[in-house]
Amino acid sequence: MSGRQQARRAPTFLALAAVALPFGMLLARLVAEPPTPVHLSADFALTELAAREAAEGTRLLGPWSRFGWNHPGPAYFYVLAPFYGLGGGSRGLYAGALVVNLAAALSTVAVAARRGGRGAAMAAALVVLAFAHAVGAQRLRDLWNPFVIALPTLLFVVLCAAALTGSRLSLGAAAVVGSFVAHTHVGTAPFVAALLAVTAVVRWRWATRRSRREPAAPVRGKLAALALVALLVAVWSPPLVEQLTAPSGNLSELARFAVARQPGHPLGEAAAGWTAAITVVPFGLASTHELPAGTSVPRLLGVAAWLAAAVACIAVGRVRGNRFAVALGGSSVLGAAVCGVLVTRVAGPLLGYVLYWMAAVPLAAWVGVVAMLAEPGQPGRVSRAAVRGVPLLAVAGLAVALTASAARVEPVSELSDERVATVVDLVDRRVDLSDGGQVVVGIATHGHGIWILMAGVVNELDRRGADVSVSRWLDRYSERFRPSGGEELEVLLGRVGAVDPDLTVGARWVGRAGNTEVFFR
Repeated sequence: MSGRQQARRAPTFLALAAVALPFGMLLARLVAEPPTPVHLSADFALTELAAREAAEGTRLLGPWSRFGWNHPGPAYFYVLAPFYGLGGGSRGLYAGALVVNLAAALSTVAVAARRGGRGAAMAAALVVLAFAHAVGAQRLRDLWNPFVIALPTLLFVVLCAAALTGSRLSLGAAAVVGSFVAHTHVGTAPFVAALLAVTAVVRWRWATRRSRREPAAPVRGKLAALALVALLVAVWSPPLVEQLTAPSGNLSELARFAVARQPGHPLGEAAAGWTAAITVVPFGLASTHELPAGTSVPRLLGVAAWLAAAVACIAVGRVRGNRFAVALGGSSVLGAAVCGVLVTRVAGPLLGYVLYWMAAVPLAAWVGVVAMLAEPGQPGRVSRAAVRGVPLLAVAGLAVALTASAARVEPVSELSDERVATVVDLVDRRVDLSDGGQVVVGIATHGHGIWILMAGVVNELDRRGADVSVSRWLDRYSERFRPSGGEELEVLLGRVGAVDPDLTVGARWVGRAGNTEVFFR
């Protein structure tokens, strides 16, 4: 590589390194933690169960949903499986989620560099780091499925924009990444389908007009295309197998739920949720579990700024002949419009984590605007300074600040639910778990809150080798957890002060785990 080529590629290398720095700190923190056991509960415990099944090659369904079905597919769990199975355990799941976000972030920068040059690479790095700073470093390693898909969603939008500029492989890569996103959170499926369809049609029309002048794809490109097709087949095989073999396939359940009439949300409520999601950068998360109280003036100004950025991408990009900027602006506007429709149709309350992934959609327009501001070859001393100095300083500053924040995140061990260990230790005194002791876990109280601890207990018992089953909320678990009726021990969990005597007939109290009473029968 010549010195001039190295100089041209240096900004891209610096952008990639700056993005990798805070992720590296988070990974170092995970590796450096003392090897104390981590006991997960709630959705995190269900994720560990699913990752363990994926490591065994038996997982066919995506994450569980509170509506009684599962998200479309298990792609996320198969990504986590190597990190979990190679000795990482519960911490390995957090490392896997971190690597998913790192891969999406680096790929976004690489695609931007490939299609828009070094200015676009620096712009993508700046936007990725700004997003990470807005949501907090700890969110980058959060393994909950609604949170892990934000940066992959941004990569999906950037890949669609790259496909619109003539990239043969970007559309296939967008289909793979979009499938991962839709598998992991079904709420993204209409967005993925709409953006893919528009991109494919525009790309087809562009290719049709230029087919006579377009050279044949090289052998390497053909092999890459075949690899993408193989990936798509691999991604969609598990849910299709489940659909064809289960009495009531999960994809059918999803289709029935999608076409059923949902109450929806009033325009004002939907606008508040949409505005909060669109303006996560620069204002951060309003809340992960509550709807923002109205649309504040700063957030409305944020929406106006994003819209102006998207229009500038399209208008200025066309004048300059920058097709990538035009595609980024157009994809961002189309994606945000689809998100606006989806917000009105969200089933159940508009919670922050449900809309979180939408925060990535407007970022594509910001990538385009910053890339054009940093576009090399523009006349004027200010533009030259912007190319070489301002974006680099901004990226470096954000990278350093985010890395410092990553160095202070709480250890994963502090997220451990010690009630799980207390309950399982009680069971272990009664049943030999390592020898496949048969245990069924049930409840001794009414209400749904107890499922959080129950999921953790089921996961820990399964991890220790017990033959465990559940007597309630079977929709959260695979078929192998269905009780046979011949279990040697039944464990009942009930909230302190809310135990139902009718549910504990014939059972004896054996201890307490935090706010939970434990009974054996």
